[in-house]
Amino acid sequence: MHDHDKSELLQAYKNGPSALHRTMESFPSEMWAFKPAANSWSIHEIVVHLADTEVQSHVRFRTVISEPSTTLPYYDEYRWSQALEYSGQGIPMSLQIISLMRECNHSLLSAIHHSLWLNLCIHAVRGPETLETLVRGYTSHISQHIGQMKRCHDAWLSQQNA
Repeated sequence: MHDHDKSELLQAYKNGPSALHRTMESFPSEMWAFKPAANSWSIHEIVVHLADTEVQSHVRFRTVISEPSTTLPYYDEYRWSQALEYSGQGIPMSLQIISLMRECNHSLLSAIHHSLWLNLCIHAVRGPETLETLVRGYTSHISQHIGQMKRCHDAWLSQQNA
């Protein structure tokens, strides 16, 4: 990966929590628990999921850097959300975790030798991935869930106007 590409990727990665905070501020807090369907996550649950995912990324990045070719274990997001009762966990703490994990990971990823970006891991679902591919996936993860949050907000507004 070229230095310019790495710099752009790391900047996008670093900007994820800011985009999430801005999005959260645009939604009324009284709708954060709203679920558009019984099997859907609320905005509240999405934020807690993102915190758990960022903790996973913290371990995964370090594993790929330190122990190349390791298989990264699968975790069932839905089961985690149920067993850990995401709806009862705090949003402020989750947002802090997201920001802290991104800051820690950004610092590490900015400092490692460029050759480490080619280290491989075995993702339990997607198969072989480089560190770069893994970072790209986590970089887009928050924005994908911001889209989900916006759809949830739209469904809430539709219900309010019905």
